[in-house]
Amino acid sequence: MKAVSTCFCRHEAKLIDEKDDCGKPDEVCMQFGKGAQFVIDRQMGREISKEDALEILRKSEEAGLVYATVNRQEIEFLCNCCGCHCMIFKTALAYPKPGLMCNSGFKPECEYDACASLGTCIARCPTNALTMSNEKRLQVNFDRCIGCGICGCAFDALMLVERAGILPPPLDQKALLEAVMASR
Repeated sequence: MKAVSTCFCRHEAKLIDEKDDCGKPDEVCMQFGKGAQFVIDRQMGREISKEDALEILRKSEEAGLVYATVNRQEIEFLCNCCGCHCMIFKTALAYPKPGLMCNSGFKPECEYDACASLGTCIARCPTNALTMSNEKRLQVNFDRCIGCGICGCAFDALMLVERAGILPPPLDQKALLEAVMASR
């Protein structure tokens, strides 16, 4: 089962100040399985199809929203977050190296022959991880890059590739807790 609900962070901001609206889509937070049933039963969201979910993801990507979920393979929710309202994202961006706190395990790689040096990717980057050198070559600050892919290029000059040395996320909540305890 799949459900979608209103983004809590953007909704809260508008309740506090109705003018605090970044213009990003609101109905973009998805729940799966028992979480979806919980949201539907309490009329906090609505059931969606797989096609609906894919359309929500497409619109979220177009709007420059960043996918966010827990660090495990078995997911119960997927939020589509903006840097101006999402509490998790805002917390990470408050640090000088958000790429070390929140990381997808991927990084952008530039195909310089295809790059038109327009800077659209730089403008879209929600973590300010991209800059253009004097030689018109894209540079990535991997301490800031979270590997979200929002920087995507109309000329296909940017692609996401796996970062070396990143372990796959734990399978489920139990494995995540075990990994956290083992790291202490």
